[in-house]
Amino acid sequence: MSTRGRLLANLTLHGSLIPDADSAYDLGSPSKKFRSLYLSPNTLHLGDASLSSDGTGIVIPAGSKVGNDSVIVGNDLTNKVKGDTPYNITLNQSGDLKLLTGTQRWYSPFNAQISGITSRLGTAPTGSSVGIRVNINDSAETTWTFAAGSATASIADQTINLSTGDYLTVDITSIGSGTAGADLYTQFVYKQT
Repeated sequence: MSTRGRLLANLTLHGSLIPDADSAYDLGSPSKKFRSLYLSPNTLHLGDASLSSDGTGIVIPAGSKVGNDSVIVGNDLTNKVKGDTPYNITLNQSGDLKLLTGTQRWYSPFNAQISGITSRLGTAPTGSSVGIRVNINDSAETTWTFAAGSATASIADQTINLSTGDYLTVDITSIGSGTAGADLYTQFVYKQT
């Protein structure tokens, strides 16, 4: 049986492995893959882009993208996407509302700007309104009400700036005088600044 073109043992190189033509050959195939690829921390070149390692993680070049979104390159890859990409967080109080100083806290993971607030009730109050107050670091920032019989609140456009580590809480300041409102959901739309 001919073994021409087949390697029957490990191949040990004493120099670089260089093809005789540029971009002409593959290493493996879709159905015949290599199992693992071991590289030193030096650079892996992909076309005109390059990846390398600093020993604990991969160094991603500036201008890299995840889908169509630019990623942050630098000291904080946990921020993931920066710019106009919107995020949202919802704070809720389940069941019949009670006068309450917000116990749920949401901490901003980065400098951010809240650009909108949407608030809804599962059950509308009767008799009088439900009052809501949003605090930043326990300091009142904005308020609104759910009118008697209404399960949605009209909240004017908001621009609230947060620094890394600032936290939001939602207080319930009134609950209705006939039937208390129930199941409060307050959604904040924000982006990294």
